[in-house]
Amino acid sequence: MKYLRLVILSMTVLIMSCTEEKETIQVLETFEKEIVNKKGVKGGNKIPINTPYSRDQEDNMMYMTSYLIGLTLLGDENAREYFYQQVSGKTFKISLRTLLSGGKNPFKTAFRGYYYIYNWNTDYEWTPTPPVSSAIPDPLEKDYGVLQIGYSTYLDLISNDYDWQIDLPNKAILFSYFNFTQYLDHKQYIINLWTKDNSLYDDGLKMSNNDKFFIPDNFDYEQELDTILILTLRNTSTSLQGQ
Repeated sequence: MKYLRLVILSMTVLIMSCTEEKETIQVLETFEKEIVNKKGVKGGNKIPINTPYSRDQEDNMMYMTSYLIGLTLLGDENAREYFYQQVSGKTFKISLRTLLSGGKNPFKTAFRGYYYIYNWNTDYEWTPTPPVSSAIPDPLEKDYGVLQIGYSTYLDLISNDYDWQIDLPNKAILFSYFNFTQYLDHKQYIINLWTKDNSLYDDGLKMSNNDKFFIPDNFDYEQELDTILILTLRNTSTSLQGQ
């Protein structure tokens, strides 16, 4: 009888342990699902909070800034016509500090909007907002990645710390048209290059509303210079002579 009681007691303890383990697993699974959902972007796509890239910060920010400039010019008519007016006259360059400042500035508004679409917004640490869309072409093709800093921090870096500007070596092509929209209606493409030194470019993107890709290894700068508007992002201290 005593032996039977021990067997029943052992079985009871075993059943209780299994039940507790099952409940624990269910709680953990629920917790993991909540975390994944919080990291997911709208539309069901999942972008990890620590998107890896092997480029250093300046390389990566030059890529993303050039990409956002291209999207802004292609996607927002008021923004591109504002840009057209800002670079009219004799100048062949414009600083990002000038381009992204001022009160009634449609370029600044559109540019900021695209930043939030393609990068993490961490202006408020307790509610980080993930990207809602993935960049095209995929930045990981060239070891670039999305940014994970707040827009205000990003703006201060590109405008002040890095002090970048946009050079327009062939802006005469743009001003052979009545406005920027007319240029796009005819040419469709713009080329956004970037460089950290006084070279012509380190890398770049050729972009239209329907097609976006990294420039190839055999990119012919001189040929494109004669046909498509080129915007080169660089540090103000490395601006090319004569511009």
